[in-house]
Amino acid sequence: MALDTSRLDACWTPGQGASVQQPAMLLDHAAITSLELLEGSLGGHAGSLFDFLARAGSPMGLRRIKQWLCRPLTDVREVQKRQTVVAFFTDHAEVRMTFLEATQLLPDLERLVCRSVSGLRPIAGDHWQQLPEEQEEEANPRMAGGAAWAVPASCAAYTALNQLLHGLALAWHSTNLIAQAESVTGTVLPSELTTFLGACEPAAEALDKLNAIFDFMDASCPRGQLTLQPPKPEAIAYDDRAAAAADLQEAERALQEALLQIQQHLRDHGASQALLAKVVMCEDASQGILRCPAAVGPLLVQAGFTLQPSPARGQFVHAHLPWLAELGAACIRAREAAERAEQQLLLEGVRLFLTLLPELEGLVHACACLDALAGCAEACCPENAPAGCTFSRPILLSTEECRAQSHPALKAPAAGAPRTGGRAGGILRRANSSASSSSGGGGGAREQWGSGDVLWLEDLWNPQLTLGEKNRGCADIGNQDVTPNSVSIGGSCSPQIFLLTGTNMGGKSTLLRAACIATILAHMGCNVPCRRATISVVDRIWMRMGAHDRIMLGESTFMVEMSETAAGLAGASRSSLVVLDELGRGTATHDGYALAYAVLAHLGREIGCRTLFTTHYHGLTQERLIRPHVSLAHMAHTTTPQGQFLPLHTLRSGPAPEGSSGIQVASMAGLPPRLCARAHKVAAHLCHQLQQKQHPAAPCLDALLDKYQGNTFPISAVELAALRDALRKIRQNCAVWPVPN
Repeated sequence: MALDTSRLDACWTPGQGASVQQPAMLLDHAAITSLELLEGSLGGHAGSLFDFLARAGSPMGLRRIKQWLCRPLTDVREVQKRQTVVAFFTDHAEVRMTFLEATQLLPDLERLVCRSVSGLRPIAGDHWQQLPEEQEEEANPRMAGGAAWAVPASCAAYTALNQLLHGLALAWHSTNLIAQAESVTGTVLPSELTTFLGACEPAAEALDKLNAIFDFMDASCPRGQLTLQPPKPEAIAYDDRAAAAADLQEAERALQEALLQIQQHLRDHGASQALLAKVVMCEDASQGILRCPAAVGPLLVQAGFTLQPSPARGQFVHAHLPWLAELGAACIRAREAAERAEQQLLLEGVRLFLTLLPELEGLVHACACLDALAGCAEACCPENAPAGCTFSRPILLSTEECRAQSHPALKAPAAGAPRTGGRAGGILRRANSSASSSSGGGGGAREQWGSGDVLWLEDLWNPQLTLGEKNRGCADIGNQDVTPNSVSIGGSCSPQIFLLTGTNMGGKSTLLRAACIATILAHMGCNVPCRRATISVVDRIWMRMGAHDRIMLGESTFMVEMSETAAGLAGASRSSLVVLDELGRGTATHDGYALAYAVLAHLGREIGCRTLFTTHYHGLTQERLIRPHVSLAHMAHTTTPQGQFLPLHTLRSGPAPEGSSGIQVASMAGLPPRLCARAHKVAAHLCHQLQQKQHPAAPCLDALLDKYQGNTFPISAVELAALRDALRKIRQNCAVWPVPN
């Protein structure tokens, strides 16, 4: 599906570092692809977020979900309206299921509207609303020449209109089911839902007017055929059509009686039935010519006919009679008049349809939105969550509310006290204790944290994890093993950067995707896969995940990675969400480490946006220039009694204590045991060398610098500069790279 971002790009000025008000969150191709919003990793919808949300009944409802996925709203009020409707459908399962079952019968009304308008507007004329009647034939070439453009009402030109009118009647019935819930069950409909239903009311009157002409609501009307109603007083041009039809019937009756008299004359003079069956009137009835066998020619001369030569000489003759020509001409004139009246009636019906088109489109739009919201409520219903997980209504805050700290949700704790164990893994509301002490006791660092924009997600999980079981035929979602985790970024209690380390196969990328998916669902107005969620408006998600090259452009994997990172840094504002997964892995270790360090420092010190950052450069967790700006966390793992590596997929605070466990994961992948044993020896040797390079004075100088930053003793500026220079020289000889296990 092509995404039209022309209007959105006009609202976006990259590189300004300030929030910009725009109608929808901007998602580039990298974000849509990496998050698998529309397509899964294996191609097609299977495994994508759309596959999870695709519970709407109609094609237009499914299309609306796709549009919302690619363009989530940033208007908090509009999002809250959707949330209210989703909450109603979530709480009233019977109403939701009844409505979704009714929408499954709907055709694709949006496409039928386009097909009907494109096919019928030329018939009505390009300027049909402004032209007087005497200019109609001149403005519309199809009307020239009488009935040249006229077509039967059952032909293909009106098939789309017929299907549309039938579908609109079903759409009105579907939305009316929701309105009836208030009177039947006593359910009080929220005002946001009545607004959608109120948009359908004008369409009811429009359908009644169209029903006065078109027989689309008649159960006896065959599906796929559009017929006209019998004359009704309120219908336009029905009097002319009825009079023309009566004249045509009378003319055809007179002509038929004349032909019967001629046949009776021939029969009385001995003509056989076989010869009479071959006596037919020529196509042009106004000429009054009969085509008959040559054997009955003398009998027709006796009746007053004049014989004319026939192209088929010797077999047939043409017989002409003036008074028969008059009857034929009268019949032709009556038929043309009836066709013109039929045309005019259809023309008036088409014009009436085009006049009422805004009301009908309002019904289509309201029905599509309600279908999409009901489908989202069905997908994100708490009963459909795995054991230990749930869905909840998020709190979406505007940027002004967050930075002014005016919303009650910002006054209360994000999700209780921090927890370091258990199923959820704990809320990371601040950096670990060592980070707080090393950054100076919390005074200066906590002032930098209070930028206002928040992303607080308690017991977060990724709903795409349930799709694997569903695609394998497992219907019992409640028994699936999904581990929820909690993330807290921003506000006055957490830094803006979430630095995640841990083992391979530990679930770091899955957690990043889950946070982005929760953010998108919250801006769509859906329930989010969390126990509680507080999110300030995100104007754009910048994402750098995965590895791929661009052969046709001559760009390597690392070049693509740096290009996407540069675009994200240039366009990110304080309200953006930046997601970087293992940045700098495609080049030399020291270059990748330096780039990851520089990007983290730029995001924390210059932009100040919410950032999710995963890395296997474990030395970044010890860098003092970025420690005040990050929350440290890692994905835990354990070892079985048999010595096998086992990821727990549980989030815990602090840096990863045992590195990335890359060799253990390689062994799980099937690398030969001798090869893995050799890798273990090499890793141990490298670790020993790095420990020998550690300068013994480095910890002392670090502690001295900590005391100065904590203002525990006075020191001059010159002494501070010398101290920093000494520490810099020591660190130049101390490699702080990832330590292999």
